[in-house]
Amino acid sequence: MKKNSSEPWKKRGIGVATSFHAVGMGIGLPDYGAATIELMPDGTFKIGVGCEDIGGGNSTVYAQVAAELLNCDIEKITVIQGDTAKTLDSGTVTASRSTYTGGKAIAAAVPHMFRLLTEAASALHKAEPENILIGENEYYAITENGEQASTYEELYAYLQENRLSTKVEGHFMLPKEKEELPGSGGAPHHLYGYLTHLALVEVDTLTGETEVLRVVSIPDAGKVLNPQGLEGQAEGGAVMGIGYTLYEDVLMEGGYHQTANFTNYIIPTIRETPVIETFPVESTEETGPFGAKGIGEVVMIPIIAAIMNAIYDAAGVRIMHLPATPERIYQALKSRDVRQ
Repeated sequence: MKKNSSEPWKKRGIGVATSFHAVGMGIGLPDYGAATIELMPDGTFKIGVGCEDIGGGNSTVYAQVAAELLNCDIEKITVIQGDTAKTLDSGTVTASRSTYTGGKAIAAAVPHMFRLLTEAASALHKAEPENILIGENEYYAITENGEQASTYEELYAYLQENRLSTKVEGHFMLPKEKEELPGSGGAPHHLYGYLTHLALVEVDTLTGETEVLRVVSIPDAGKVLNPQGLEGQAEGGAVMGIGYTLYEDVLMEGGYHQTANFTNYIIPTIRETPVIETFPVESTEETGPFGAKGIGEVVMIPIIAAIMNAIYDAAGVRIMHLPATPERIYQALKSRDVRQ
């Protein structure tokens, strides 16, 4: 693929780069998670987490984690986020922390819901708590009269009739290292997400224009809970990195912005989006929810260096100022030719 350039004056190159990004706020900053689980009258569960979903897909992950831990259908889960009247403070949606922190907070709340429903089923069927079994979407009481099932709707009705709470909380503190590296701003962190990018580019040596033809993304996000969500995150990060590397530029003259809108602040569109393939490397994070950890920000970091390395591989020039616009690449090619 590298040799099959579309025109003789266009050169192809391949670049690779690896990077990492911390999960969590780091030393010196509070890093906490909180979640609520509420049994509703129709037998569903409302999961409340303060961390909003800003496109990363954590709402789907929260529903998956809750359904798996509660041993119920995911259709019975409703996730509420970002509403300060309905959720506890769970910290910010930053530092690639929301999947890890929110998932752990939900996991901390689940035992309290189990205890609440077990006690309700025990009282409802006059059975000892140890004789209550958790089934899929039901609780079972082993009594002298045999096995008796209680639906979530029945358990909710019992709790309401007896003026008992139907809501529980879970809290989690993200682990931190003990000693900070001087001047690091909170590093080292306890957890990191990793990612490697490979990029295939084609450089037009007559104009300096560069096209990214293909990207391979290899993330380590721990156990992948939502493959489709991870793929979308990886693709979005790659496109964001392509824009940062090749197109997005802010020009100033005399202290005034010359890039006032999107007519001259260029961002990549679907035409500039290459084939992107994602191959996750799963290495279970033992402390994370089902082995997962964050991957929110690192998805757009190494693509920048990978593209720059690919430009060098293709055209033999190093661009030291981003973005690598056609003008900058063209001038670098001319300077190289003069030196030669």
